[in-house]
Amino acid sequence: MNTISHQIYYKGDEIGNLVICKKYNGIFAYFKADNMRGILNKIGGYAFNWFQVCTQDNNPPYDMNGHKIDVPYIDPYPGGFALEKDKSYMYWNDRYPWYWDVSTIKTLKEFNGQYDITCALSHNLNGNLLYFEDNPYLKKDSSLHFTTWLVCIDSDYRLLHTFIGFSWSVKRDKEGMMTIDIDDNINMSSPNEYLS
Repeated sequence: MNTISHQIYYKGDEIGNLVICKKYNGIFAYFKADNMRGILNKIGGYAFNWFQVCTQDNNPPYDMNGHKIDVPYIDPYPGGFALEKDKSYMYWNDRYPWYWDVSTIKTLKEFNGQYDITCALSHNLNGNLLYFEDNPYLKKDSSLHFTTWLVCIDSDYRLLHTFIGFSWSVKRDKEGMMTIDIDDNINMSSPNEYLS
């Protein structure tokens, strides 16, 4: 299936729609709220964001200190991946677990890296739309599996409410061909076990 759509509810009221789409090398999704500001006020939230966990990785990355990261891990990893020491790599790097950065980042000169504004939450909001996009870097003959949740955070950037999640995978074969799969079932579990 190339596109999946789900209604989003809060305390029994429909508040919007989640659409998930396959791309050649990753995934694109968006949450379209009926009234983003009104819903946040009702929930008592600061912002919607995404939370993503990589649950399978046959070639786990390293953190910025050079330690191999255990699977499952939060993606993007708070503080960044070692791949991001490449000065040409644009990346996320705040210390919060949310997919889009919620804090302002300056150029990280110690790693010669540049912060990419497209990784900021504010860049991925457009009125009543919140976007999600992931195009994982994969070596040949490798695969990843993710679970991604729509969440609401408070003004201290803590989890306030979890909506639904979705699971998806990406594989790259020995010849370099990519395969993207989206699980048709929604995930009603909580990501709390990954946030402790």
